[in-house]
Amino acid sequence: MTRRRHTTSIRKVRLFVTVPQHIDGGLREYAASRRMDLSDVVTRALTAYLSPGAQDQREAIIANRLTSLQSQVEQSRTEIELLTELVAILTKLNLAVTPEPISSEERSQWNTKVARRWQTVITRIVDQTNAGKTLFEDLRKRVELTPADFTAADPEPTEASE
Repeated sequence: MTRRRHTTSIRKVRLFVTVPQHIDGGLREYAASRRMDLSDVVTRALTAYLSPGAQDQREAIIANRLTSLQSQVEQSRTEIELLTELVAILTKLNLAVTPEPISSEERSQWNTKVARRWQTVITRIVDQTNAGKTLFEDLRKRVELTPADFTAADPEPTEASE
C-alpha cells in the first residue's frame, strides 16, 4: 500500500520590490545565516507584519515605551523643581551673605556661619519639599519680600568647615 502525499499547492505571485541597499544587505545576511531563500525571508516578514495581531502588538510595544518615557519625564520634572528650589534658596542666601573676611579669625567665624547657612539651605529645601511648597507656587502669587525673608534663625551648627 502506497501512501499518497496530500500537498496543497500554494500559488505564488512574482512580486518585484525595490528596497534601499542597506535593507537588501540585511535581508541577504539574514537569509544566509538562516539558510533560507531570500523569497522565504520576505514572505515570512510580510506575513508577520500583516497578521491581524501584529498591529496590536506594535501598539502595545509603543504604549509601553511611551509609559516608560512619561515616567522618566515626571522624574526629570521633579528633579528640575528641586534644583529650582535650591537655586532660589541659594540666591536668597547669597543676597544676604557678608563680605569676604580679611583676618584668619574673621575667616574662622565666616566658615562657621557658612556651615550654618548651608545647613539652613538643606533644612529649608527639605521643609518646603515636605510641605508641598514650591517656588512655582510663590511666583504664581504676588510676593513682597522683607528683610526678614532673608534672615532666619540659624540652626545649631552640626560641624564647622574650615
